[in-house]
Amino acid sequence: MGPVAAAERAARYRSVIRLPRELEDWEFTSVLISRPVGFLLLHGLERFAFITPNRVTVAGFLSFLGAIALLHFAPQAVWGIAALLFCRLICDDFDGMLARARGASSHFGSYLDKITDVLGFFAFFTVLGLRAAEDAGALWPLVLASAGVTALVTTGYIKWVVRGMEPPAPSASPAGPSPQAAVAKHHPLKVFFILLVRLFGVNECDIFLFSIIMILLGLTTPLLWVLALSQIGLCLAMIGKRGWRAFQLDRARRS
Repeated sequence: MGPVAAAERAARYRSVIRLPRELEDWEFTSVLISRPVGFLLLHGLERFAFITPNRVTVAGFLSFLGAIALLHFAPQAVWGIAALLFCRLICDDFDGMLARARGASSHFGSYLDKITDVLGFFAFFTVLGLRAAEDAGALWPLVLASAGVTALVTTGYIKWVVRGMEPPAPSASPAGPSPQAAVAKHHPLKVFFILLVRLFGVNECDIFLFSIIMILLGLTTPLLWVLALSQIGLCLAMIGKRGWRAFQLDRARRS
């Protein structure tokens, strides 16, 4: 590998491990667990051409389905469930990291990532609701699970709808700061504190961390409450925030 190719490869590697540009995209579990693990995997697996981003996405989805099946049919196999959920967590970041490192990002890959997320979370919340309903001898856990996963999907939907309304970002001037400059200036302790605070919002990647811990502790019904209520609260907050942003964009366009 020549010096130019090596420099380009190093630049791509640095780009996949950086913090997201938008603060709202920071997730405790992603930044401190799955992205670092994915970065290590990238060093070892990028050379293998048969390991493609889309195959990683499918592998993560199958791991998720395996965990859901165990949770439903063999809930006592908590370590197996936890291991499969951890695989799903790592794959969720690793597929995108691999695509960016190879310069192989694609529209279909993005679609595959999102549709497997939606299907997986619907199945996961449904099984959590079934387990809790069986324990409680009532149907309310299924209603709670349905509300939680609907809120989760709605949050993601309105996020991308409103982001699609945003005008194109101006290109940074050669002498100006890079898009990551604002992120880079943060002190590591400040970054950790921000991530810790955001952990309690239970964003998408954080769902897996909470699930692994609480399933290992045998707290399936409390897990349903944590996930459902956090997603409902996050959804309501995002409805207000995104609605206000859409209003601001309309007002800016008319002015």
